[in-house]
Amino acid sequence: MPTPPPGARLRGGRADDAGALPDDAGVFPDEQGAYEHLAALEARLAEVDPEVLQASYEVDLGLIRWSLAMSPIERLRAATRSARVLARLRRSADEPATTERG
Repeated sequence: MPTPPPGARLRGGRADDAGALPDDAGVFPDEQGAYEHLAALEARLAEVDPEVLQASYEVDLGLIRWSLAMSPIERLRAATRSARVLARLRRSADEPATTERG
């Protein structure tokens, strides 16, 4: 997977090779300073721990946006459901495998 230019991922848009964002990337002039700060942070992370930076490119931003669109109680319910599913999977993995043959 090619590495996006510094700041491209954190700004939430798709950047070209020079790091320029398209006009519809959702960058507002009053937020520009924050995006420049994030780009600097991303560049520093690339120096210190490139594996963590690469892993950040695999984060599903759609899932984060979906979660932020929910109320706190809805997020809690979704997290509880996920925890129950994970607990069921863990229990099923701990049980001895039984196969019935007829």
